[in-house]
Amino acid sequence: MIRCVKELLPAHPRLHYAIVGIGEDHSYLENLARECGVSDRVHLLGHVSVEDLPRWYNFVADVFMMPNRRIDGGDTEGFGMVFIEASACGTPVVAGIAGGTASSVSEEVNGFRVDGQSVEAIAGRVHRMLTDRRSLSRLGVTARDWVVANYSWEHVAERTARLCAPGEA
Repeated sequence: MIRCVKELLPAHPRLHYAIVGIGEDHSYLENLARECGVSDRVHLLGHVSVEDLPRWYNFVADVFMMPNRRIDGGDTEGFGMVFIEASACGTPVVAGIAGGTASSVSEEVNGFRVDGQSVEAIAGRVHRMLTDRRSLSRLGVTARDWVVANYSWEHVAERTARLCAPGEA
């Protein structure tokens, strides 16, 4: 995403990219932002409380982007709960095609899945989303509706009860 920020800035000069969370890659990401000349556009926020996350999704983010990819050793994103969280707040998402993101990202419903190893694919998708604000807004509405219909506690409880019902397969 940091490399994508560099690609997107000419067409989207107000773009900023915030990275939430702590991890072992902080120095690497900081150096990469500096090397790409986007240090003033990439913000490493560190830990954000669970209570504050909806504010970031609702009031700051136009798009939630985490184009995950398989990394050395086979590690990859599992289900992708962060995509559900963003979608529940009406924020469209961009995920990678690796791992289990197909369960949490429904193409053109709450967002898109792209090749997380391709700067061109990621930047192209994000550019199209940011350029068509009307479609982006509609996608935010369908994202929220999709999460409510498929991942609300009531829906999950019903599905779980059906799975656990004696004598039913």
